[in-house]
Amino acid sequence: MSRPERVVLGLAVALAAVGVIAPASFLTDLVGAACVTGIFVLSWIVFCGPTRELSFGHSLFVGVSGYLGGLLQVRLAWNPWAALLAGGLAGAALGAGVASLTFRHRGLYFSMVTMALQLAFYRSLFLASSWLGGEEGIIGVRALAGSRMALYAISATALVVLSVAASRFLQSRTGLLLGATGQDESLARSLGADVPRLRLRGLALSGALAGLGGALAVLTQGQASAELASDLVSVRILLLAIAGGLWSLPGGLVSTFAFQSLQALLFGRVRYDALIYTGLLLGVVLIFPRGLVPGRPRWMKRVLSPPLPREGKGQEGETRGAVEAAAPRHVEGLALRGIEVRFGGVQALAGVSFELPRGEAVGVIGPNGAGKTTLLNVIAGHRRHDAGEIRWGGRSLGKLEAAARARLGVRKTHQQVISFPELTLEEHLAVARAAGSKGFGAAAADPELAQLLEACGGEAAALVPLGELPPAAARMAEVAMALAAPPELLLVDEPFAALSGREVDAVCAALLALQRRGVTMIVVEHRLHELFRLVSEVVVMDQGRVIARRPPEEVLRDPAVLAAYGVGEEKESA
Repeated sequence: MSRPERVVLGLAVALAAVGVIAPASFLTDLVGAACVTGIFVLSWIVFCGPTRELSFGHSLFVGVSGYLGGLLQVRLAWNPWAALLAGGLAGAALGAGVASLTFRHRGLYFSMVTMALQLAFYRSLFLASSWLGGEEGIIGVRALAGSRMALYAISATALVVLSVAASRFLQSRTGLLLGATGQDESLARSLGADVPRLRLRGLALSGALAGLGGALAVLTQGQASAELASDLVSVRILLLAIAGGLWSLPGGLVSTFAFQSLQALLFGRVRYDALIYTGLLLGVVLIFPRGLVPGRPRWMKRVLSPPLPREGKGQEGETRGAVEAAAPRHVEGLALRGIEVRFGGVQALAGVSFELPRGEAVGVIGPNGAGKTTLLNVIAGHRRHDAGEIRWGGRSLGKLEAAARARLGVRKTHQQVISFPELTLEEHLAVARAAGSKGFGAAAADPELAQLLEACGGEAAALVPLGELPPAAARMAEVAMALAAPPELLLVDEPFAALSGREVDAVCAALLALQRRGVTMIVVEHRLHELFRLVSEVVVMDQGRVIARRPPEEVLRDPAVLAAYGVGEEKESA
């Protein structure tokens, strides 16, 4: 049982004890209201926690669903339980709609969109007063149960059940990929993560939880008021979630009950209790930036499977056989025809054309500014080309984005070191398996992966967030991810930069293992001795053009290559 689930179990026991000790009392009414607020906070955490996208208008989902539940019950005489379910479905639909509306917007733009939608709905509650009840709201809503104790039991049970659902989601494959997207979206996309679909699922669940909470609030209180959709509710949800720990489900529950208890103690005892409550909540956010209960999900073993590799007999053969059986086979390899890229007046690539048979490895060299990294970015889909055609496996890649190409097996490592800094190396491997087309468990443990992990610091270092390890570990992590979930075409950009001799050997072994598995490979590297260990041919570029393509033992004797590096000019001047 995970820590969040242990916390939920403890919460269930505590809520049951309150019901036994003080049945049908002010205490149960107070705790029941806190349970509903807890559902609001959970709904915010399941999406905003992993993605780091702050919803400033989360009461939109609460208010719309709450009013819908009240309208269905009062105007159409729906059964309260059916109205509750309709509220949850409405919240999910609204969440999916917001995801579709903001699928190209992140950060501040997402925050502004949610806030604008919430404010628009809040104002419309008063403008459409004849139908929605105006300032009085909708009164006379038939409750889910007839007794205070039954209503308390419903609210407490709903919080426990939805907490378990939220915990399972955060620890699922989708939760892992959403967390990776929040850490570095470009890296997640390059691994094949379908970010729009992930956001759609996350926001739909967030909206569903908020919708159930909003409908539950209306169907336990017996009325729907505009306060339910106010910016004050949005701010309270936001502050409680951040005060708890942003990505921490236990923290959200702790902060909700702690501050709801504080608010109850202050109410009627001091003047300006709401101001004091809000000030203390904001103070906690400032003093404890990581939250009262800092932490994040620990993904379940089935998500992280297969386990970290350990060297052993028979592993390598078994792994390669499984990968070869799962990998699709195509007759055609990579074909580039007349690729051109311009940056303003600079011609970065000028009519680059060559073919690479499937299963072959070629190196790309050239002086700085020759267009090597640009070429890899164009093939991977990280940059659009202005002219020409790219085909892989007989299929044109021209209109596909990087994530779609990655799901087809085309993947690129990055020249600049990037990673998911809060995720461990073990979790990086799980992200690669989850994001790729082959899914979890596509590759089992093998000696080369074990050697890479040992070079990163061993099994203990593999359980440390990558942001706390040296930059070399992040560079090797990209190769490790390729080894854990092998692509069909791997574009490797300076894999040996700033690595020690031992680390270089580990990376070389991993890349050679990928070649033996049939992975087609293009490697850009300035360290020629190491590069020549990996490739059968070398493509030389200069000023955006291919000027030579020869075996490693011949390429440095080519006069055009020597001239590109300025070697011939030095001899003439001497």
